[in-house]
Amino acid sequence: MVYVPEAQAEAVRTAMAEAGAGHIGNYSHCSWQTTGGGRFKALHGATPYVGEMGKVHVETEARVEVICPKRLAGKVVAAATAIHPYEEPAIDVIPIANADPSVGYGVVGDLDKELTPMEFLGLVKERLECDSIRYNGTPREVRRVAICTGSGSEFIGAAHRIDADAYVTADIKYHQLAESPSDMLVLDIGHYESEKVTKSIFRDVLTRKLANFARYEISRVANPIKYF
Repeated sequence: MVYVPEAQAEAVRTAMAEAGAGHIGNYSHCSWQTTGGGRFKALHGATPYVGEMGKVHVETEARVEVICPKRLAGKVVAAATAIHPYEEPAIDVIPIANADPSVGYGVVGDLDKELTPMEFLGLVKERLECDSIRYNGTPREVRRVAICTGSGSEFIGAAHRIDADAYVTADIKYHQLAESPSDMLVLDIGHYESEKVTKSIFRDVLTRKLANFARYEISRVANPIKYF
């Protein structure tokens, strides 16, 4: 939230939008504005944009509000400050509890063809090189699959609500697995096994984003858990 003379409000609003503020869903440059009176007195050493030294001045100002992710807050404030006409712009950064709809835990997708539960278990075991898989549930077939790497037992219900036929995760407690929905296959494949694929994902991202960056990929197995 920034207070700025009305004549400069559009420039400041545009600068903040270009820095990443004002994105809501499929919309950009979202903001809200109202008008009021900004009151201040310039003291010794100041070079005021409006008003006179030593006198209280009232300026018609716009209050421009935008939303941005926390990680961009510094960049947005810097953009507003750089173009703001005042020496000491009034900018408020207010944390809010809104969830970011563009991020979250897990992914969901559909297989090219339906598999039987045993076929799906075999596919996961082979592709992720699992020594063993704990599972529960007996769906007729598996087509829609939900995945949450690492400890994702708290999302069993969420996977079921989106009509997943199978949910792949790790670190599920006995009673959580025993009480999971009977019409959804729930797989506990092991924490390490569910996350080891991220190595190649990070490699591909770095290759695309940082072409001149030296990349080294470890080849040894680093799972501290052994199976007998």
